[in-house]
Amino acid sequence: MDTYKIIMTIIAIFSISFNVYQFISKRPTFKFRMNYGFEPNKDGVGNFLSARLFISNVGGEPAIFNGIEGTDGKGEIFYPSCSIDIGSKVEPNSSITGYITTGHLLTHGTSSLFIIDGVFKKHKVPQKTINELLNDLQKEKERLENLGYKIHPSS
Repeated sequence: MDTYKIIMTIIAIFSISFNVYQFISKRPTFKFRMNYGFEPNKDGVGNFLSARLFISNVGGEPAIFNGIEGTDGKGEIFYPSCSIDIGSKVEPNSSITGYITTGHLLTHGTSSLFIIDGVFKKHKVPQKTINELLNDLQKEKERLENLGYKIHPSS
């Protein structure tokens, strides 16, 4: 091989590597924040306890929200209802917010949660976040029930 072929091979390898790096770095990536809060009932009368969900797209391309998947303590899959519409577009460096009802998380004994994007890639919510949220939801649920309030939906 002469010098010209060696240099052209190195440039081709560098160019392909750089394109792969750009493709990987621009993929949509979700970051999450979750806490508990109160949401108004659909009829406008009263509130209910829920888990608030904040999803940010920190990637370089738009992403589509395609739902939430959870696993319970037995490892079975369930799909908690969420106020975020399936098919919602999340632009780069923007976010969407919604809520999950308390009953869907506490009655199933949620052990993990995944946010699913438009190409069915699962983005795992960190276990620490889930544990803190479930602990806070359980404490608040018990506190409200001890005060005589009925938690909606009942769990």
